Amino acid sequence: MKRFLITSVSAFALMVPAMAVADMDSGKGAEAPQAQPSENYTLDELGSDIGEGVEATGNAIEAGAEETAEAVDNALTGETELRTVAELQAEGGLSSSNAIGKSVIGSAGEEIATVHDIVVLAEGKAQAILSDGGILGVAPRLTAVSYSSLTPSFEDRSLDHFTLAATAQELKEKQAFVYAQDNAEAANAELMAASSTSILELTGQEVSNNAGEEIAEVKDIYIDDTGAPRHVLLGTGGFLDMGEKIVAVDYDDMTVEQGAGGPTVNLTRAQLEAAASLELDAQR
Repeated sequence: MKRFLITSVSAFALMVPAMAVADMDSGKGAEAPQAQPSENYTLDELGSDIGEGVEATGNAIEAGAEETAEAVDNALTGETELRTVAELQAEGGLSSSNAIGKSVIGSAGEEIATVHDIVVLAEGKAQAILSDGGILGVAPRLTAVSYSSLTPSFEDRSLDHFTLAATAQELKEKQAFVYAQDNAEAANAELMAASSTSILELTGQEVSNNAGEEIAEVKDIYIDDTGAPRHVLLGTGGFLDMGEKIVAVDYDDMTVEQGAGGPTVNLTRAQLEAAASLELDAQR
């Protein structure tokens, strides 16, 4: 609106001299009294006013363009903040990439499953999807338990395994879990809700910003002790993971819409390029 008003005033400034000339021309052939030379609108004055009008219009256009560019930049950058390693590991922060694939030790002290995936439900709670390994790794049976029912065990500050208060037989008796309705076990199985998010599937996806540019890749997701995602590691730049920069944002700052393309985050490429890369030498 500000740019429109300025431009309109400038346009009017251009119209005034033209109106004066039109008035002079309209008097040709009439017997109107001759104006005194001192009262005439001279060509020099006309040229001066046109020049001032053009300059004012150009300044208004330039100012409007700057305001528009600033508004677009503000819309892109938003309020997204980058996080530190300490923030990632607070609240029991645990790397989901490290958690997936770890053994689950049952109440009898034996390995009863491995963590296949972590599924985030619409209300923010998380399920650990456990695999019994199948027969020689073929056709494993999946079951879902509350992630908070797993207790992580660490060795030299690194996650070693989980424990679960259940036996292998009790897991077999649990309802199977499937991702899709066309699975052979779907009729009698717990089906993953369409509103849920698989962390296994989300990891590795390309991330776009609000301008539609692909600016990073999901490298890892840090979860708290309930399994709820808290932070996302994004990788940007580099080639074949060499020279890649790692930054972190809050999970809630990333938009994940099922069936609507990849995740988006309110960051610009310039912000990522200017950020320092995280040193994750003590991933949990």
